[in-house]
Amino acid sequence: MVNWQGNHLYLGEYFWVSVMKQNNIRKKYDKIACKISSLTQQLCELREECPHENITYKYFGSNGNYDTSANSYGIDWHCFDCDKRFTTLQDINELRKYPNARKIDT
Repeated sequence: MVNWQGNHLYLGEYFWVSVMKQNNIRKKYDKIACKISSLTQQLCELREECPHENITYKYFGSNGNYDTSANSYGIDWHCFDCDKRFTTLQDINELRKYPNARKIDT
């Protein structure tokens, strides 16, 4: 037997579901999600403003493929000031962008 009684849904002798409680949880979730979205946007803007002076890099490569055109080489970067992590192609111009970068040996 299922029926509504006020703001509660009766699903049997011992199981009640409070509609008000469900609505409050959804409202709290929406409020938290909105804050996360706003803070994520602020973090992205901060990372774009960062000069990445405290940064490390590590070369990586994928070679030995049967099709040599599928080989790839790049640089993994990590800025310790803003915690941005990104990957670029292996290019001397990328290294010139960050003169203070420290190489990590693996």
